[in-house]
Amino acid sequence: MAVRPASAAELSRQMLGPWCGQWSYQFPYSEVDDEPMYWWRIDCVEGCGNRGGVRVRKRGYDYYRFGPQGSCKLTAIKFRRHGKASDIDLFIPAGGDREITEEAKAAAKAGSPPSDVYTIRATCKARSKDWSEARGKTWNESYDIQTGNDWLKLSPLPTKAHKTAE
Repeated sequence: MAVRPASAAELSRQMLGPWCGQWSYQFPYSEVDDEPMYWWRIDCVEGCGNRGGVRVRKRGYDYYRFGPQGSCKLTAIKFRRHGKASDIDLFIPAGGDREITEEAKAAAKAGSPPSDVYTIRATCKARSKDWSEARGKTWNESYDIQTGNDWLKLSPLPTKAHKTAE
C-alpha cells in the first residue's frame, strides 16, 4: 500500500477576496502592540480609502490604501485548529461607545460559524509609488488568520513564536 504525502494546507475560500480595515472604534482594544487587525468584507478593495484594505489570494495578499502599497507572498500555511462556536465572540464589533450590544451579539451568532484557524507566514515587498523611501523594502510577517461574521482577523504572532516555527 502506497503512502500519499499530506497535502499542503490552503486558506479557506471564505478568507479570499477584498477586505477593508476597521474603524478604530469598532473593536474593543488593549494597549498591547500585538492586537489583532480586523478587516470587513467589501466588493472592491480600492473603495477602502483612508482605512486601507487587503486583498487575500491563494498564494498571498496585497495591502492597499489609495492604491497598492505592498504585496506579500505566502511562504507557509499551517492548519492550527478547527473553528469553535465560541470564536464568534471575537468577531462582534462594538459601537461608537466601544460597547458590544446584545443585538450585535445575536446577529453574529445567527450568521455562519467561524472558520478554522491557520498560521501563515509571508515575505512582503513595498510597492507604493508615493512612499519612495519604502519602495522595494522587504519584511516578513506571521499571523494566525480566521474569519467570522463577515470579518477577517489577522493576529500577529510574537517574534519568538515566528522563530521557533521555522
